[in-house]
Amino acid sequence: MPRLLVIPDIHTYHANVEAIIARERPALTIFLGDYFDQFHDSPQENRVTAQWLKQSLAQPHRVHLWGNHDTHYAFPGEHTICGGYTRPKDKAINEIITAEEWHRLRLYHLGEGFLFTHAGLHRHFAPANRSLEEFLAQTEREALRCLRGKTFHWSLTPGYIRGGWQIFGGITWCDYDEFQPVPGVNQIFGHTPGREPRIRAEADSYNLCLDTTLPGGLS
Repeated sequence: MPRLLVIPDIHTYHANVEAIIARERPALTIFLGDYFDQFHDSPQENRVTAQWLKQSLAQPHRVHLWGNHDTHYAFPGEHTICGGYTRPKDKAINEIITAEEWHRLRLYHLGEGFLFTHAGLHRHFAPANRSLEEFLAQTEREALRCLRGKTFHWSLTPGYIRGGWQIFGGITWCDYDEFQPVPGVNQIFGHTPGREPRIRAEADSYNLCLDTTLPGGLS
């Protein structure tokens, strides 16, 4: 298998990312989203992060996923808002990132034997009578339509545990404490901070949460 590097929630702490990539020399790097927002951060810190993201999006062999702290800057509104958002940061970020660049972000990556998302796919939403690949592709198309139309979509909405209106969180919002594995699907995700990676191994799936709490991190 090609050498794979997975980078979870950055939350403006991007300074060491390129050094890690240079050291590890992966064939593919997958970023799990949440590039922006931090406690007591400034618009300038997020502007610098946007400059890094702009450069990273132009690099080959990199996959950048959506996090809940990214969608509210690309598509601001009540349908995406979460903690950390401010209008000055929005302005600073969108002076750097273009609409075309935002659309290079993906809701998921399916490959290398795993489903990669920001927060994990809860079994409640998983398809019963269709292929996972077909389901995810349709979900991404529908989610993007809702983002543009400023309407809610289940994949981008928190569950009860995070103060949302649906029973479980979607792909960018599922909390680790509510996560239930999808039978037969291996998953890697971030979103819920912890002191170390958490593994949930089932008889038919392997699930790994990689958000290991960057200093002061938001989730």
